[in-house]
Amino acid sequence: MKSFLIDDIEKLKYLWNTKHPLFAKRLQKNLGFQQVAMRMRERWPALESFLTPEVCIAKFLNLRTYYRKEKKKLTCSKSGTGAVDFFPKKEHFTRLQFLEDIINPVVCHPNLDDMELEINATLLEVTVSLRI
Repeated sequence: MKSFLIDDIEKLKYLWNTKHPLFAKRLQKNLGFQQVAMRMRERWPALESFLTPEVCIAKFLNLRTYYRKEKKKLTCSKSGTGAVDFFPKKEHFTRLQFLEDIINPVVCHPNLDDMELEINATLLEVTVSLRI
């Protein structure tokens, strides 16, 4: 069901592409999600009462958040001999790669750099206090 939702939304670029001229038009986006919900209800008639435009929006937002988090894990994964390769968990990750252009680049801050700054700052404080 999620695969169907992703494929249907991917076709309607104004639902997810922030650079699309209709992206900011709330009425147009609502109509688009109504179309997606209608197609899903046709495919799964037993879930007709559940498959509303609001549910489709919520499901898509959850999938987009999932993609963003998995992308961050991929980008910020450790490197070196002791590192374990990271692979995204769900099958939907590759299906959601059309979002690549609209997801903001992830900036990674390794913890070791922060720890090194703290140690250097502590050494500087100790040196300054000894000279006084």
